[in-house]
Amino acid sequence: MYLLINAEMYDTDLKKIAFMLSLMEEGDAASWKQQLIEETFNRTILAGTDPNFGTIGNFIGTLKDAFEPYNSKGNTLEEMKVLRIGDIPIDKHIAKYKMLVTKAKLKDDNPIVIDLFQETLSMSLQR
Repeated sequence: MYLLINAEMYDTDLKKIAFMLSLMEEGDAASWKQQLIEETFNRTILAGTDPNFGTIGNFIGTLKDAFEPYNSKGNTLEEMKVLRIGDIPIDKHIAKYKMLVTKAKLKDDNPIVIDLFQETLSMSLQR
């Protein structure tokens, strides 16, 4: 949100990435930042170019890959397996299930997704 509000100041990918890196001051984030900066500077110095962290999209993808739980897809599939409709309205149940499908990076028409969804429903709804 801060970058959106201050779009005039952060008008390049380099400025956006530098701002985001400036916030990574502790723990694993600080170590990851330091390694990224060292690798970037070493690569660009050898190439004789200015430091470049790439596009903001690539940076965010790299950041997500570095900090995403090891088996997040497996964890999400497990959530899908144990989800049951219970006492919530069907539309909320469907919305929650669709969110898990997206999180697991699966397609709606995948037979496994359809079978798992049927299992979340009560027997009367399955019929």
